[in-house]
Parts: sequence; structure tokens; C-alpha cells
Amino acid sequence: MNNCNSDRVYFTENDLNGEWDASDAEEIILQGNTASFTGSGCYLYGSSVVIAKSGAYKVSGSLSGGSIIVEANNNSKIWLLFDGVSIEREGAACLIVAQADKV
Repeated sequence: MNNCNSDRVYFTENDLNGEWDASDAEEIILQGNTASFTGSGCYLYGSSVVIAKSGAYKVSGSLSGGSIIVEANNNSKIWLLFDGVSIEREGAACLIVAQADKV
């Protein structure tokens, strides 16, 4: 029996490596109903943060009334490191992965 969804087929060596250097990550700093960024991989959409490019992102701070939305190319690899994050959103998910290869 050929199991195409086995861990050996789906996960690469890179996927299984949980160590990465946060100093290379773009920073997303949540600030109430807005956010600030380093780099060009994300943007604001209302009170939500949209991550649109492959890469590593370190998220910190608090967000109220918004979400973090991953909407990148379907072959994009996104790494997220949440550092003391608080997100409050009524009626919707705090983290939405709309499109990417792996998050």
C-alpha cells in the first residue's frame, strides 16, 4: 500500500528542523488595532496583518479586533514565532491561513 500522506513524503528535513535564528526574521509588532513591521513581507488590511511573502516572522504585542492572515503564493513557506502575543477577535479566527504551501 502506497501512503502518499506519510511523514516521510510530506515533511522535508527543513520542516522538521525547529531551530531557526529569530534575528533573521521580519518583525511584526502588534499595537492595539494596528501594527508595525520590519521588511516588506506583510501589510495592514484594516485591523488585520496580512503576511504575503515567504519567510520567517517574529510576532509580538497585542492585537484587538483583527487577525493575522497568511495569504501568500501557494508555494510559499512561512515560519511564525509568537513571542508573548495576545490577539482578541470576536466572531473570527485570530490566525487565518488562506493560502501558502506550509506554515
